[in-house]
Amino acid sequence: KYFMPLSFSLLIGSMLLFSDAFLELKRRLPNFHRANLLILAVWGALMLLTLFVRYHVTANLMVPWALLSLLAALLAGIGSWRQGFRPARFFLIAWLGLIASLVWLFLVRIGIAPSTFFSENVYRLGYLWMAVCWSIALADRINLLKAEREKANLEVQASERRYRQLVETMNDGLAVADAESRLTYVN
Repeated sequence: KYFMPLSFSLLIGSMLLFSDAFLELKRRLPNFHRANLLILAVWGALMLLTLFVRYHVTANLMVPWALLSLLAALLAGIGSWRQGFRPARFFLIAWLGLIASLVWLFLVRIGIAPSTFFSENVYRLGYLWMAVCWSIALADRINLLKAEREKANLEVQASERRYRQLVETMNDGLAVADAESRLTYVN
Protein backbone atom coordinates (compact mmCIF):
# COMPACT_ATOMS: atom_id res chain seq x y z
CA LYS A 1 0.00 0.00 0.00
CA TYR A 2 2.73 2.46 0.93
CA PHE A 3 5.63 1.07 -1.08
CA MET A 4 4.81 2.49 -4.50
CA PRO A 5 4.09 6.12 -3.51
CA LEU A 6 6.97 6.22 -1.02
CA SER A 7 9.47 4.76 -3.47
CA PHE A 8 8.23 7.11 -6.21
CA SER A 9 8.63 10.08 -3.87
CA LEU A 10 12.12 9.01 -2.89
CA LEU A 11 13.09 8.49 -6.53
CA ILE A 12 11.94 11.94 -7.63
CA GLY A 13 13.43 13.52 -4.49
CA SER A 14 16.81 11.90 -5.10
CA MET A 15 16.73 13.04 -8.73
CA LEU A 16 16.11 16.61 -7.59
CA LEU A 17 18.87 16.45 -4.99
CA PHE A 18 21.28 15.07 -7.58
CA SER A 19 20.29 17.84 -9.99
CA ASP A 20 20.79 20.49 -7.33
CA ALA A 21 24.24 19.23 -6.36
CA PHE A 22 25.44 18.35 -9.86
CA LEU A 23 24.45 21.67 -11.39
CA GLU A 24 25.76 23.58 -8.34
CA LEU A 25 22.47 25.45 -8.16
CA LYS A 26 23.16 27.01 -4.79
CA ARG A 27 26.13 28.87 -6.28
CA ARG A 28 25.19 29.18 -9.97
CA LEU A 29 21.40 29.65 -9.88
CA PRO A 30 20.24 30.41 -6.31
CA ASN A 31 16.61 30.97 -7.36
CA PHE A 32 16.44 27.48 -8.85
CA HIS A 33 18.07 26.14 -5.69
CA ARG A 34 15.36 27.69 -3.52
CA ALA A 35 12.66 26.38 -5.88
CA ASN A 36 14.21 22.89 -5.64
CA LEU A 37 14.09 23.07 -1.84
CA LEU A 38 10.43 24.07 -1.97
CA ILE A 39 9.61 21.24 -4.37
CA LEU A 40 11.45 18.78 -2.09
CA ALA A 41 9.49 20.04 0.91
CA VAL A 42 6.23 19.34 -0.93
CA TRP A 43 7.50 15.84 -1.76
CA GLY A 44 8.16 15.32 1.95
CA ALA A 45 4.59 16.38 2.72
CA LEU A 46 3.26 14.05 0.01
CA MET A 47 5.23 11.19 1.53
CA LEU A 48 3.64 11.85 4.91
CA LEU A 49 0.24 12.13 3.26
CA THR A 50 0.56 8.59 1.91
CA LEU A 51 0.30 7.31 5.47
CA PHE A 52 -3.14 8.88 5.99
CA VAL A 53 -4.82 9.07 2.56
CA ARG A 54 -5.90 6.44 0.03
CA TYR A 55 -3.50 5.44 -2.74
CA HIS A 56 -5.67 6.87 -5.50
CA VAL A 57 -5.72 10.32 -3.90
CA THR A 58 -1.94 10.42 -3.36
CA ALA A 59 -1.33 9.16 -6.91
CA ASN A 60 -3.52 11.95 -8.29
CA LEU A 61 -1.45 14.46 -6.32
CA MET A 62 1.96 12.93 -7.03
CA VAL A 63 1.74 12.58 -10.80
CA PRO A 64 1.24 16.28 -11.60
CA TRP A 65 3.79 17.22 -8.94
CA ALA A 66 6.26 14.78 -10.50
CA LEU A 67 5.77 16.44 -13.88
CA LEU A 68 6.35 19.85 -12.30
CA SER A 69 9.44 18.50 -10.53
CA LEU A 70 10.88 17.08 -13.75
CA LEU A 71 10.16 20.35 -15.53
CA ALA A 72 11.92 22.32 -12.78
CA ALA A 73 15.00 20.09 -13.04
CA LEU A 74 14.96 20.43 -16.82
CA LEU A 75 14.75 24.23 -16.58
CA ALA A 76 17.62 24.27 -14.07
CA GLY A 77 19.68 22.22 -16.51
CA ILE A 78 18.86 24.60 -19.35
CA GLY A 79 19.77 27.58 -17.16
CA SER A 80 23.11 26.00 -16.22
CA TRP A 81 23.83 25.11 -19.84
CA ARG A 82 23.06 28.67 -20.97
CA GLN A 83 25.51 29.97 -18.35
CA GLY A 84 28.20 27.87 -20.00
CA PHE A 85 28.35 24.94 -17.56
CA ARG A 86 29.62 22.26 -19.93
CA PRO A 87 28.55 19.11 -18.02
CA ALA A 88 24.93 20.29 -18.24
CA ARG A 89 24.82 18.96 -21.84
CA PHE A 90 24.70 15.30 -20.82
CA PHE A 91 22.49 16.19 -17.88
CA LEU A 92 19.93 17.65 -20.31
CA ILE A 93 20.19 14.70 -22.66
CA ALA A 94 19.51 12.40 -19.70
CA TRP A 95 16.39 14.32 -18.69
CA LEU A 96 15.11 14.53 -22.24
CA GLY A 97 15.43 10.75 -22.62
CA LEU A 98 13.52 10.15 -19.39
CA ILE A 99 10.82 12.66 -20.26
CA ALA A 100 10.43 11.16 -23.75
CA SER A 101 9.96 7.70 -22.26
CA LEU A 102 7.39 8.99 -19.76
CA VAL A 103 5.51 10.87 -22.49
CA TRP A 104 5.41 7.66 -24.55
CA LEU A 105 4.05 5.77 -21.55
CA PHE A 106 1.43 8.50 -21.05
CA LEU A 107 0.39 8.17 -24.70
CA VAL A 108 -0.01 4.42 -24.16
CA ARG A 109 -2.09 5.00 -21.03
CA ILE A 110 -4.53 7.37 -22.77
CA GLY A 111 -4.86 5.04 -25.76
CA ILE A 112 -3.04 6.99 -28.47
CA ALA A 113 -0.06 4.61 -28.70
CA PRO A 114 -0.44 0.81 -28.79
CA SER A 115 0.01 -1.14 -25.59
CA THR A 116 2.83 -3.65 -26.01
CA PHE A 117 5.32 -5.15 -23.62
CA PHE A 118 7.92 -2.62 -24.77
CA SER A 119 5.63 0.41 -24.59
CA GLU A 120 4.41 -0.57 -21.11
CA ASN A 121 8.01 -0.79 -19.86
CA VAL A 122 9.55 2.08 -21.83
CA TYR A 123 9.98 4.07 -18.62
CA ARG A 124 12.60 1.52 -17.53
CA LEU A 125 14.56 2.28 -20.67
CA GLY A 126 14.22 5.98 -19.79
CA TYR A 127 15.69 5.38 -16.33
CA LEU A 128 18.53 3.36 -17.83
CA TRP A 129 19.18 6.12 -20.38
CA MET A 130 19.26 8.66 -17.57
CA ALA A 131 21.70 6.62 -15.49
CA VAL A 132 24.08 6.19 -18.43
CA CYS A 133 23.95 9.86 -19.38
CA TRP A 134 24.40 10.94 -15.75
CA SER A 135 27.47 8.70 -15.56
CA ILE A 136 28.91 10.37 -18.66
CA ALA A 137 28.04 13.78 -17.20
CA LEU A 138 29.81 12.91 -13.94
CA ALA A 139 32.91 11.77 -15.83
CA ASP A 140 32.85 15.02 -17.81
CA ARG A 141 32.50 16.98 -14.58
CA ILE A 142 35.43 15.13 -13.00
CA ASN A 143 37.60 15.89 -16.02
CA LEU A 144 36.55 19.54 -15.83
CA LEU A 145 37.47 19.69 -12.13
CA LYS A 146 40.86 18.09 -12.85
CA ALA A 147 41.57 20.66 -15.56
CA GLU A 148 40.57 23.50 -13.22
CA ARG A 149 42.82 22.12 -10.48
CA GLU A 150 45.79 21.84 -12.87
CA LYS A 151 45.22 25.39 -14.10
CA ALA A 152 45.08 26.66 -10.51
CA ASN A 153 48.30 24.79 -9.64
CA LEU A 154 50.08 26.32 -12.64
CA GLU A 155 48.90 29.77 -11.60
CA VAL A 156 50.15 29.21 -8.04
CA GLN A 157 53.54 28.04 -9.34
CA ALA A 158 53.82 31.07 -11.62
CA SER A 159 52.90 33.37 -8.74
CA GLU A 160 55.50 31.71 -6.50
CA ARG A 161 58.19 32.15 -9.20
CA ARG A 162 57.33 35.85 -9.58
CA TYR A 163 57.44 36.33 -5.79
CA ARG A 164 60.73 34.44 -5.45
CA GLN A 165 62.26 36.48 -8.28
CA LEU A 166 61.06 39.72 -6.69
CA VAL A 167 62.44 38.84 -3.26
CA GLU A 168 65.77 37.54 -4.58
CA THR A 169 66.46 40.56 -6.79
CA MET A 170 65.26 43.40 -4.55
CA ASN A 171 67.84 45.98 -3.47
CA ASP A 172 67.03 45.77 0.25
CA GLY A 173 67.80 42.83 2.49
CA LEU A 174 64.98 40.64 3.73
CA ALA A 175 65.08 38.29 6.70
CA VAL A 176 62.30 36.15 8.08
CA ALA A 177 62.42 34.82 11.64
CA ASP A 178 60.20 32.31 13.38
CA ALA A 179 58.54 32.72 16.81
CA GLU A 180 61.78 31.73 18.57
CA SER A 181 63.77 34.41 16.70
CA ARG A 182 65.59 31.89 14.49
CA LEU A 183 66.18 33.05 10.94
CA THR A 184 64.18 30.93 8.49
CA TYR A 185 64.93 32.93 5.33
CA VAL A 186 67.47 35.53 4.22
CA ASN A 187 67.78 36.88 0.66
